[in-house]
Amino acid sequence: MNRPRWQPPDYDPVTTYGLLVLDGLMGRRVRVGNAVATELLGSGDILRPWDEPTLWGMIPPELDWRIFRPTRMAVLDERITGLIGRRRELVITFSGRLLRRARSIAYLMAISHLTRVEGRLVATLWHIASSWGRVTPDGVTVPFRLTHEVLGEIIGAQRPSVTIAMQRLQQRRQVKRTRDGGYLLLGDPADWNSWTDADS
Repeated sequence: MNRPRWQPPDYDPVTTYGLLVLDGLMGRRVRVGNAVATELLGSGDILRPWDEPTLWGMIPPELDWRIFRPTRMAVLDERITGLIGRRRELVITFSGRLLRRARSIAYLMAISHLTRVEGRLVATLWHIASSWGRVTPDGVTVPFRLTHEVLGEIIGAQRPSVTIAMQRLQQRRQVKRTRDGGYLLLGDPADWNSWTDADS
């Protein structure tokens, strides 16, 4: 995967609240043995990469960061951390952003348990679109170049399976590739039962 890698800065974990993604798209890539999972992070997400070593148990993963679209971040430094602590509404707002990321991971984990790769793929694309997509007269766009390899790391599938699933979704006119390499989602996400009706 020839994507630029990002080396996280090292800030004081006691006084620095975190890094706030302002725009762009990056991936937090975790490898345990031969298994790889990628978490997408974009506008509005907060990360604390300097905390990573304290989170692991007995089987440490390999961790790296990839840049999918040029990304800008704001440092929530000691001054901002102090300001957040003095304002209840800011505590709630920033805590909500951290919780949103945790809930997103849990949602994608549930999606990864769907049997059909097509169901995992289209549900994940709609989930990405709900955070960073754009509504157009033709459908909802996912304005990022995400390879089948990356999509496979998100949904828990091998790249060839993602390619086959994408072809089937395109044949059924549920997904269309855009000129800039993104995806156009057609139809209505409320019809998700049709993606999983073969799972039972």
